Amino acid sequence: MKKLFIIILTQYVALVMSANMMLVVNGRSAHYDIKGNRYLSQVMSDEINSEYSAKLEPEVGYEIVEVEGAAVADGNYIFPLISADKEYKIKYKKVDELILETSYISFTYMPIVELNGTFGYDYAEGTVRVTLPGTDGTGDMRAKLKWRGQSTNRDGKHKRNYKVKFLNDKGKKMDRSFFGLREDNNWILDAAQVDLSRVRNRASTDLWNDIAVKPYYFDKEQKALTGTRGDFVELFLNDTLNGIYCLTEQIDRKQLKLKKHDEDNNIFHGLLWKAQEYTVSVDMWNAPDYDNTQEEWAGYEMKYPDFDDVNPTDYSVLHDAVKFVASSSNIEFAEKIDEYFDFPVLVDYFLLMEVMAAVDNLYCNIYWLCYDCQESKKLSIAVWDLDVSMGLGWSGYKPKPDIDMFDEYGTPHLLQRLHNNTKGRYDEAFNERYKELRQQGKLSADNLLSYYTVYLNKLIESGAAGRDSKRWSGDSDIYGETMLIDKDEEYLKQWIPARLAYLDAKYGYSGVVDLKTDPGEAISVTYYNSAGVASAVPHSGINIVVSTFSDGTRQTKKVVR
Repeated sequence: MKKLFIIILTQYVALVMSANMMLVVNGRSAHYDIKGNRYLSQVMSDEINSEYSAKLEPEVGYEIVEVEGAAVADGNYIFPLISADKEYKIKYKKVDELILETSYISFTYMPIVELNGTFGYDYAEGTVRVTLPGTDGTGDMRAKLKWRGQSTNRDGKHKRNYKVKFLNDKGKKMDRSFFGLREDNNWILDAAQVDLSRVRNRASTDLWNDIAVKPYYFDKEQKALTGTRGDFVELFLNDTLNGIYCLTEQIDRKQLKLKKHDEDNNIFHGLLWKAQEYTVSVDMWNAPDYDNTQEEWAGYEMKYPDFDDVNPTDYSVLHDAVKFVASSSNIEFAEKIDEYFDFPVLVDYFLLMEVMAAVDNLYCNIYWLCYDCQESKKLSIAVWDLDVSMGLGWSGYKPKPDIDMFDEYGTPHLLQRLHNNTKGRYDEAFNERYKELRQQGKLSADNLLSYYTVYLNKLIESGAAGRDSKRWSGDSDIYGETMLIDKDEEYLKQWIPARLAYLDAKYGYSGVVDLKTDPGEAISVTYYNSAGVASAVPHSGINIVVSTFSDGTRQTKKVVR
C-alpha cells in the first residue's frame, strides 16, 4: 500500500511540474526542463556575450513580472550581456493573482533534440523533435526509440545512448537528414557516458575519416565512409534536460556503400560484421565451426544483411579470414595477406589506434566488411566507439602518454602476424606512413588537438558544458568525478604532444630527411617545435622545418634557433 501511494504521489508531482507554463522568446518556444526548473532558449552564436532584447511571452493566463529582480513591462526585457553559462531568474504569476512563481531561463546556440516516450531494451513508439537555432523546429516526428549499447546499459548506468528509427504517418520507415548529412531513418544519440570531455568519440572518428586511407573498393564507391559523422546537441528526455549528446550516423551498408544483397536470388554480396566482445576468435587465434542460422558467431554479430531479413546468413568469408590468421604458415601469411585483408587500411588502423592509445579498439568495437564477396573476399575495417582514447582508459583510468598499449593490454594476433610474418613489409609500411603523416603535419600536436578543441570550445561557449556538468557531476557513470570540460581540454593539450614525443622516440622519427639537390622554389614553410606544434614562424629552440616546393615534393630538416 505504501509503495502504491509513493507511485501515485510521484506521478502527481510529475504531472504538476509538467504543467508549468509555456514560454515563447522572440517568437520561438523555449524548452522547459522539469528537473532544473528552467527554460532553455536558443539564440544564434553571435548573440552570446551581447546585449539581447527579448520579448518574453508566457501562455495565455500568465504574465512575466520580473527578470533578475527588474520589473518587466509587457514581457519586454533587455539582457545587458547574455552569458550562456548563466541562469537568469524570472518571476511570473497567473493573471489577476498575487502569488509569484520562480523559474530560470538560460541560453544556448546548440541544436536541441527532444525525445518523448518509454525507453528500454526493445523499441517502443514515441516522438522526436529537432530544433536548430533560428528555426521553429521539425515538429513532433514519429519514431521507434530504445536504449542502445551493451556496457552502457548495465545496472547502475544512467546517461544512456539511444537508437532512433523514424516512421511516417503509416508507421513505415521514413528517412530524415540532419546537419546536411545522409538521409536515413536510423540515427544514434551517443551519450559519451564515461568521457569527461564528451567529445572523444566524435573527434577521434573525424580524425579517422580525414586521415585514414580509403578502403580497397573506393574507386567504385567514392562516397564510401568507414566512420560516422554527426554533431553535438542538448537532449531533453521526457521534458528533462539530459545533457550533451552527439546525433550521429551509424555504420551500416549505406555508410560503407557495400553492394546490396540480391534478394530475388538470395545471393550474398556485401557483408558486415561487428566484433562485439573479446573471444579467442575475435583475437583470431581460433576459427570454430559456424552456424549460419545464428545471428552471432564466436563473438561476432552479423550486421549486414540484416539477420531478420536474411536467415540463414553467411559467415564463411569472415570464418576463412579468421582461420587464415589463426593457422596459416608464415610463408602463406606473407604471400596471401592481401587476399584476405585490406593491407593499407590495417596499417592505418593500428597506426591511428597507437596515436590515440585507443585501448578499447584493439580487439572489439571493430566492424569487418566485405564489399562484394562475389568479386573478392577481402576484408576491410570501419571504426566504432572511440571514446576510450586520447588519455582516457576504462573505468575512469587515465593512461600516461608514454603507455605501450601492447605491453599493457596485449598485441592482437593479427598484429603479431603482421609484425612477424610479412618479411618486414608491415613494419616498413607503418614507419613510412607515420613519417609521412608527421611530415605533412596531419599528426602534429596542433592538428590533432584541433579535432577536439573545435567541439570543446563550442560546448563551453554555448553553455552546454556547464549544464552537462551540473546534471552529471558526481554520478557513478563518471566514477564520482566532476564534469569540467575546460579542465579536460587542458589535459588533452598536455597529453597529445607528450604522446607524439613518445611515439617519435619509439618509431625513430626525427623529422630529418635527405635534402633534395634542386627542389625548386619553396611555396610554403612550416616550423614544428619538439612537441609537434606548427607555426608559420620559427619557434625558439629546436625546429623541424618542413618546406613544400613547386614540384609538389617536401624537404625536412632540423634547425636550432
